[in-house]
Amino acid sequence: MPPANDLTDPQAMRHELLDPEHGVRDAFAQHLGAELDDLATNLAKSFQHLQPMLDAGERMNQPRTNLMCAFAWGVIDDLLVSAKLLLAGQLPASGNVMRQALEGLAMAILCSTDAPLVIVQDKKKGVVRASYWQKLMADDSRVQGQHALRQLAWNAEVLGVSPAGVAFLQRVQKIFHPFSHCGRFTLGSRAALQHPCRFHIGGHFDVAKLDGYRRHLEQHIGLAGVLPPMLDHLSATLANAAPAAGVAA
Repeated sequence: MPPANDLTDPQAMRHELLDPEHGVRDAFAQHLGAELDDLATNLAKSFQHLQPMLDAGERMNQPRTNLMCAFAWGVIDDLLVSAKLLLAGQLPASGNVMRQALEGLAMAILCSTDAPLVIVQDKKKGVVRASYWQKLMADDSRVQGQHALRQLAWNAEVLGVSPAGVAFLQRVQKIFHPFSHCGRFTLGSRAALQHPCRFHIGGHFDVAKLDGYRRHLEQHIGLAGVLPPMLDHLSATLANAAPAAGVAA
């Protein structure tokens, strides 16, 4: 019954801090092996589609295209890290990083054009258009990550993104939003469901939460599955970008 160690003992706490938690990962692998195989396949395919964009971005070597490539790389990195956190039994941390992956994908797409984009749209301020990537470089609060999916929806037609694709990203964001902030979902994620008023500390696997783990992993698989066409779309935008001065086309 959790926690197993006496966490009033500094040495036990130090052990907890450095615990690799192999048993937790082994339990996830045992119960979710098929899902892990699917995720690994989709992530590997995403990397296959990422590399041509990185090669083209290196040839371009422009501030905007460099931003786009960095965000695209970050999406896969965040997705991988989020999955690893999930497989270590760290559900809130996994959900938080997954949200960053979604925002990063939206920001990569928003950086795929020099055209002015809608960055503000409300009844009081009206519509404000600006160069998204330049505002991003200026640390303008209006283009912070939490706004990215909404801004992607406003500019979907200009950016050549389907409304269905945007809606998919927004649905996934709603799933992980509760795990990005302290609340009932984060409390439940560390509760020992079969032992009232008892809680896990650190990473853990609780078989009573298996369905929840599976649903989370399926969202990772789904996002990794849509990345290849989105990365191809970003690569296509580089064909119309001018290379940096002194760089061969």
